[in-house]
Amino acid sequence: AHDFLPAYADIVQPEQIAAVDGLVLIYPHVTAATFAAGAESLTVIGRCGVGYDRIDVAACTTADVALVNAP
Repeated sequence: AHDFLPAYADIVQPEQIAAVDGLVLIYPHVTAATFAAGAESLTVIGRCGVGYDRIDVAACTTADVALVNAP
């Protein structure tokens, strides 16, 4: 199953992705706050676009979330 987040919304609250196992993103920012309690099921983030400038890579590492890029 899949779902869509509101267009161009940053993911700043773990409640936004509480039931999500993976994300495919183009625009939204992912910050350390994204990985707070409530987002434990997130295991992978796929970034469509060049670079990881919108993704907190250190927070992904700490949360044990795989990060992949498809430029």
